[in-house]
Amino acid sequence: MRGEDEGQMDWTVATASDGKRTVTFHYERGAEAFDTTLTGTQESIETELITTPARPFLSIVLFPSVQLLIGDGEPRVGDRHTFPVAGREGTLEITGTGTHLGIEGYTSVWKVDGERRYEDCVALDLGLVLSATYYSSGDTAAFLQAELVKYERD
Repeated sequence: MRGEDEGQMDWTVATASDGKRTVTFHYERGAEAFDTTLTGTQESIETELITTPARPFLSIVLFPSVQLLIGDGEPRVGDRHTFPVAGREGTLEITGTGTHLGIEGYTSVWKVDGERRYEDCVALDLGLVLSATYYSSGDTAAFLQAELVKYERD
């Protein structure tokens, strides 16, 4: 997370028994910081972590935009989904592919009434958002950016 209130969020995932995982999680932003270790299913860990102050940033990472377009198999550049947004029209479109830290991903853009509000790059095979940018209504400057800065796999 980079910007005016820079911060850091990182976690380590280890496989435990019976399909459960152990996640060691660290979050800091400004003066706010916490660390926790959780063991459980992926769903139970996500449910617990999403109740923490890291929620806005975790929601970026845990719920990639292109998941809405996956229902019919492998997504393709140009795939598009339209949905209502408070009486307006929202669209999500896969705009291309990109690479971040050497990891391949799909790029997508969310628009509301044709105005860009969110962009990301998602590595579907890893279930990981590589980078994401939010824009305020009527503003071309990003108000929130998050990007993967390190990825290691044992």
